[in-house]
Amino acid sequence: NISESCSKDAKFFTLRSFKEFIVIAHNRHRNSLAGGSIPNHKSASRMGTVSWDDDLSYLSSLNVKRCKFGLDQCRNTEKFRASGQNIAKTLWDTRGSAISNLQTQIDKWFNEYKFSNM
Repeated sequence: NISESCSKDAKFFTLRSFKEFIVIAHNRHRNSLAGGSIPNHKSASRMGTVSWDDDLSYLSSLNVKRCKFGLDQCRNTEKFRASGQNIAKTLWDTRGSAISNLQTQIDKWFNEYKFSNM
């Protein structure tokens, strides 16, 4: 069910068919960071890789269907007790593919490294 706070023309779609792409894109950025090729960030000796979890995916879909942009508090599972979130909000570029739109959002998230150092 979708919240009443959603606009009447809101459209939702599942990312399930894009999960391999999303995981690879996140891990590509993760590898850059772990390998020490990101300015002002030291290499990591034990940084886990990103993987897809269907339970976390389901919980994130519930957050989206609230139509209130922001991190939610209900995102942990029995398996992942301290999970984090990446969130993005955009106007969907209908000229581009779903993959290009997703890549843009993942890149914007990753580029936040410019505001940190390690």
